[in-house]
Parts: sequence; structure tokens; C-alpha cells
Amino acid sequence: MVELVNEIRLDIFGDHVSIISTVRRVRPKEFRKPQHFVCPFCAGNEEMTPPATLVLVERDGSEEWLRDSDSERVKGWTVRVVPNKFPALTTSPPKPTSPSYTEAYGYHEVVIETPSHIGDVHELSNEQFSKALKAAFRRIGEMMSDPRIDTVIMIKNRGPQAGASILHAHSQIFALPVAPKRIEREVRVFESSSECPLCRYLARELGEGRRLVYRGKHFAAVAYEAPRIGFETWIVPIKHSRDPLSLSSEELRELALVLRAISYAIVRGRGFENFNWWFHIAPKSAREFHWHVEVAPVSSTWGGLEKGGDSFIVEYSPEEAASELRKWVGEFIDSEAR
Repeated sequence: MVELVNEIRLDIFGDHVSIISTVRRVRPKEFRKPQHFVCPFCAGNEEMTPPATLVLVERDGSEEWLRDSDSERVKGWTVRVVPNKFPALTTSPPKPTSPSYTEAYGYHEVVIETPSHIGDVHELSNEQFSKALKAAFRRIGEMMSDPRIDTVIMIKNRGPQAGASILHAHSQIFALPVAPKRIEREVRVFESSSECPLCRYLARELGEGRRLVYRGKHFAAVAYEAPRIGFETWIVPIKHSRDPLSLSSEELRELALVLRAISYAIVRGRGFENFNWWFHIAPKSAREFHWHVEVAPVSSTWGGLEKGGDSFIVEYSPEEAASELRKWVGEFIDSEAR
């Protein structure tokens, strides 16, 4: 029997936040026992998840936004958003074990991006993945309306070494009462600068082009100039914006396309089986921010210097990474256009 602990603990130096969640260690692992695994995210298995907080259903060419009840699950869905069955954060956390710890209040939900058992977003249609993003952003907006929530991060883990436990294409949303320290540092830089540092950086990258992986009408992807790991790539909206919650249909489709293209380039082009991406979105408490997506393949193993010194030895230059990724991204986008 696992003792249930859900707490937020702050490092004594104020450098990082630790979310202690003992229930996470009993979640199922598809990659360990595939022969006995029944996917809880596939259509028809809705009873295997908690009731969905948001369901997109399409009927007669129109969209309906629904929710499950405790006794009934919505069928014939396009996208589902469900509470994580093994949450790191919860709206009813147990009492903290120490007065110096904070209860791990928040939301930890899963965006099930397709009813079919498909593992990679680049294998989904662009229409399907753009609808998954639309549902995710709609749900994030609902979470942000909670007065106790300050920051929301949406992440994707691909592959067991990147933290994935289920193959079926999905993302996770974490809504926290505090801003993680890294985002706090970004906010300080945004708020202390006379002009947006990310707008300035992107303008330079677009002008030079050496690290540019993709440029569209609304988004650009660049191999980040100071990466923590080889092939780290940032996807940045060209227009300054705090968050992606009000993207137009055209912007959603382009964002879906570039994310799928980067996934294809990393997995099929470069051959990395594991990667993560995460959305940095403005905390409610921030006056200034420029949202973006950071993509990090598991292209090497961090040693003591990286883990203990926040100093990163990277074997591939961003210029070399951009050249390779540009080729695979271009191939993917060309194939989509045909």
C-alpha cells in the first residue's frame, strides 16, 4: 500500500520546486508489459479513465464541447481531456506532512489526442492534431480561471527514456499555484527588458538564418543557440503574444504542422526515439511574457557537470542541428502539401 503524499517543496536555496507524488510510482507502464497492456486511451475504453473534463465531439460538421459524468462516458469523440489517474497535483490533496511544505493543489490532466491507437503526432492528420491543440488550450483557459492557479505547463513525453508510460498519442497539462523557478526567471528577464528579448532574439535568427529550421506565416522554429542538449529546438510565435489560448484556426493549423514536422524530423529523420517538449505560457502574475515551445530530444546522457552545475556539454552545434532538421522538416511539409 503506497502512502499517499502530494506536496510541493521548495529547495532551501530557492532554486527549484519539488512535487512529491507517491502515487505516480504505481502508474501502468505500456513499454514494460505490452503483451498484457490494454490501452485506456483508445476509443471504447473510456471507463478506464476518470470522467473527462472536456470532450470534443463532431456531429454534422459542427463541434460540441461536452463533459463526462460519473455514470456515463461520452462516445464517438474526437479528443478527450481527462484527469490523470495517478496525479502529481490534485484539487483535493492530502494535508501536508510538515508546516513548511505546501499542498500540491492543482490540475494534472491528459489530452488524448486521437481515438485511435497511434503513437506519434506526425502520424496523425494535421486536422486531428490541430483539434487536439484546440481542446488543450480550451481546457487550459478553464484551469486558469481557477483563482488558486498561477501557471500552466503543457508537455509531451515521447518514449520511455523521456518519461512516457503509454504509447498512445497524448499530452499532459500541469496547472500549479506557483510559477516554476525557470519560468520565474524568464518572467524577470521579460519584465526587466525595454523590449521583448525573445522578439529580439527571433528577429536576429530570422535575419541570419543559420539556425533557422522553419519559417511560416505565424511561427518559426530555430535550433536554440545555447542548447542544453543536442538538437534542442524552440518554436516561437512570430507575433508577440502571452499565451496560445486565442489562436485562430489558421494559426492552430500551422502550429500543429510545425510540431508534427519537428516530431517527424527528430524520430524518423534523426532517429531519436525519445524526446520532450513543453509549452511556456505566461503565468497570471506576469506583466510581460512571450509564449513558446521548447523541444529537447534525448540525444545524450547528462553527467555530473550538467546535473550539478547547470553547465551543458553539447556534442552537436546548433548550426549543424539546424541544417539536418531543416532537411527533414522540409521533407515532411512537402509530403503534407502533396
